[in-house]
Amino acid sequence: MFRDLTIRRDFAVTTIAAWLLVSATLSPTARAQQTEDPNSVAAARTLAVEGVKLAQNGKCDEAIDKLERAEQLRHSAIVLEQLGECYIEKGRLVEGAEAMRSVIREGQPDNPSEALKKANANAHTLLDAAKDKIAMLTITVEVVGKAQPTVEIDGQVMPPALIGAARPTDPGEHTIEASAVGHLPARRRVALSPGQSDSVALTLVVDPNAAAKAKPVPTVANADQPEAPAPRETPAPASSLAKAESTGPNHLPAYIAWGVGGAGLAVGIAYGWVAMNQKSDLDEVCPQHRCPPTQSERLDAAKANGVISTVAFGVGIGAAITGGLLFFLADGGESEPQPSAARLQLGPGGAGVELKF
Repeated sequence: MFRDLTIRRDFAVTTIAAWLLVSATLSPTARAQQTEDPNSVAAARTLAVEGVKLAQNGKCDEAIDKLERAEQLRHSAIVLEQLGECYIEKGRLVEGAEAMRSVIREGQPDNPSEALKKANANAHTLLDAAKDKIAMLTITVEVVGKAQPTVEIDGQVMPPALIGAARPTDPGEHTIEASAVGHLPARRRVALSPGQSDSVALTLVVDPNAAAKAKPVPTVANADQPEAPAPRETPAPASSLAKAESTGPNHLPAYIAWGVGGAGLAVGIAYGWVAMNQKSDLDEVCPQHRCPPTQSERLDAAKANGVISTVAFGVGIGAAITGGLLFFLADGGESEPQPSAARLQLGPGGAGVELKF
């Protein structure tokens, strides 16, 4: 990406620059903070030489690993500048720009080496070229309920403080996924151009199966507490038996039907929302409603969710209508209480109550 800005050193200069990381490139503060471990210093020197050689030969993919480890073992502005240069070349503009800013902020000692001067100058040049190409992405999440959402970008968890704030992001395609306990996850893909500012809004709906997944907590009986004696049965008064027959209409079947209808509508809404989100994602990769074979699984999943939503809506509406019919067709009115009597009967076969009307 920025090959025309790369400082081309020959192998001799590269070797000298890598060796200088143990002395000339360190500020007095950095010297005091690092442990003078000869093994770490020697390993950092070897990794730095190999990493700079690979970078100058156009092999930044291999160079990044060695330069990162060399920088972790022993800080060097020369190594950090070369590492940032490789980051920028591979499209990791945010990491590269921050590496260049660190080199610039560190400054130079009183008598800097030529390699350090070139590294500092190159950091200024690359930072000026890269900072305007960094995109800005704002991610917002709406959660139905009070659950705390978690947001991941390309599999990396984003700090909660960045939700709703502009986040410097590398240009290119990114996958954003939001999740929360007891909610269905939401996922979106976005393609950012260099320097573009964009926003993504995600909504998390309640998982209708979350309650079914919860396991009941078993209760443990107290072994030290004596068992309460069973209540003694007494004959029922004749007046209460007379009142038993003066009952109102039975609306229980109607309430059950309405409960089934409400559950069906809730499932239909949830799966319908998921199907619409999946369709929106497919529209981005399926121009003119023609999807490539690689998207067949996602297309089938979207269709299945749509069918489930339709069926659930049908069941919910049917159950609601049935509940209404049961409610209005239930027998109503109270009958006049008739004189009645009750007598408790005891015998060899058991006990019973004889009612006379």
